[in-house]
Amino acid sequence: MQTTQATLELGDVSQTQSASPDTLAEGETRWMGNWQVRNFKGYFQSREGGAGTWRFQVSTFDATSTGQHGSCSLILADGGRATVPIDAKDRISVLGVKYNRSHWAH
Repeated sequence: MQTTQATLELGDVSQTQSASPDTLAEGETRWMGNWQVRNFKGYFQSREGGAGTWRFQVSTFDATSTGQHGSCSLILADGGRATVPIDAKDRISVLGVKYNRSHWAH
């Protein structure tokens, strides 16, 4: 799933349990086409077909090349962005926990 699609699809969802159709409430999970999405502690996550690893959605990276410390922006459940560190092993740090490459998508 491409990041721009995730952002656009959030606004197109017609059924929701949230107060607003373009946001996900804390802990809320729903379907967008073949993608299952959720609000994980304020961060937007998705997985294809409702199976497998939940993945954070990276929208942008800083100018740091792979194998160096840097940062990236993750999509939040409300459609905003949050900058998080990414280490030399391509692990992002979210709320004090490091997640390897299998837990994020760009």
